[in-house]
Amino acid sequence: AIPEPVPAARETGSAGGGSSDAEPPPPALSDLGSSNYWETVRMAVARKVRYPAAAIEQGVEGTIELRLTIDARGSLVSAVPLSGSPDVLVQSALSAARGASPFPSQESAGAAITAVLPVHFQLSRANPKRRTPE
Repeated sequence: AIPEPVPAARETGSAGGGSSDAEPPPPALSDLGSSNYWETVRMAVARKVRYPAAAIEQGVEGTIELRLTIDARGSLVSAVPLSGSPDVLVQSALSAARGASPFPSQESAGAAITAVLPVHFQLSRANPKRRTPE
């Protein structure tokens, strides 16, 4: 069986974007009161992520941070990698985010919402072919 990435626990988000050149980082989800929504998004993405075979064979691990923007209808507007490497893990994380869309609607938000979603790729030390629960 091919291991899957460990879902992340740290998430932040904001409601909509600004028109300034430098956007401030999104506030913590706990400040917005929407953590249940982002937990649903996180789990949907985690179910779609596949650990690339080449990364498994080479023992590659890492964390990819994606900035996801989701419109009020639940459609993924954008998925932008903010950090992480190698590219094979970045592409796997992006594919998972795209494959998990559409997400539940957030009509009450009235606009697109944004959050940073880390995706952890970690092999088990005892058996590198199995995923490590976190």
